[in-house]
Amino acid sequence: MDYLVRFKELFLEQINGIYYSDLMIILILSALVTIVPGYVLHVKKGVTKRRVALAFFTVSYFGLILMLTVFRRAPGSRFGEVHTDINLGMTRTSVYSVRQLIYSIMNFALFVPWGVLLGLYRTSQKASRNVVMTTLIGFITSFCIELIQLVTGRGRFEVTDLFTNVLGTFFGVICVVIGVNIKRMTKK
Repeated sequence: MDYLVRFKELFLEQINGIYYSDLMIILILSALVTIVPGYVLHVKKGVTKRRVALAFFTVSYFGLILMLTVFRRAPGSRFGEVHTDINLGMTRTSVYSVRQLIYSIMNFALFVPWGVLLGLYRTSQKASRNVVMTTLIGFITSFCIELIQLVTGRGRFEVTDLFTNVLGTFFGVICVVIGVNIKRMTKK
């Protein structure tokens, strides 16, 4: 089977059960949590509009991550499953599980924007600190999601997911660091 066709099937399977109304609720709640207080902080404390917008997108994206990984699944559907191996669906020379490979790619891709958004908060810090702290937050986020999935039975605790999510966060923050360095070099 063609990889793109299989990818499309698995992607549609993963977003099954998410409706526009769910996304609108996430956006409205994100706006209430970030834009309203952000406007007050902008007026009274001088918080930049960029920072308020970044907070809005970060909270919205976190809501989307939770929707995809926890809330769209039935409670108790996968209760108590823990997978401690790292299974990316491939070896150095071949692909032995197209399904697992695609899931690994989707988990990686899900957390790249998370790494970008979190990395944008720390652009004034040293690049190495930004990478380490953002990757650590990505690990904590992913670990908490895996733990919630385990406890609620809405998913499996999988070390592969943890690994690919952290790798996605790392890649996202690396993109931010490279982008910031390019921007600084072109300003000189």
